Amino acid sequence: MGIPKIATLILGIFRFPFVTEPLKIKKTGIDLKIPTGILHGNNDKIVKPTEWVKPPRSQEKGSFFDIASTEKNIYFSTSNKEKKLIANHNESVTNTTYYGDGFMKNFGGAKDGQNAYNCQYIWPAVIAVVMDHVQANKLQDHNGFELADFKVLDEPT
Repeated sequence: MGIPKIATLILGIFRFPFVTEPLKIKKTGIDLKIPTGILHGNNDKIVKPTEWVKPPRSQEKGSFFDIASTEKNIYFSTSNKEKKLIANHNESVTNTTYYGDGFMKNFGGAKDGQNAYNCQYIWPAVIAVVMDHVQANKLQDHNGFELADFKVLDEPT
């Protein structure tokens, strides 16, 4: 993770589970044998998109290849700065309007207004899989997953 060491220490003191017991795809991926879709922000500063497909300075393939399923896909959302949508770690999953500007600069998130990534990216994917029975690795083929304000790429840029 790209969280600064001092922040990791502080978060560890408060026993945040994502710091004290982080999810490790290398460990859990061997049990993922169902259709799998990973949705990730292309501008994520905490978990770099390249960690999934080609970690920096490494000969490894990346965490995506630690998932056992042969039916898997990864979707990298792009930013749309005109609409103030930055495809980063907190934007798609967290209401961060109550955090200060310094936190937002370092960790990202939807500081002002609606979180469009939840409305246009995460929830349409969940609805497609749960309600429309679309395989998570085939979201790009589903017409309910057409994104108005940003694009989704197959590889990080």
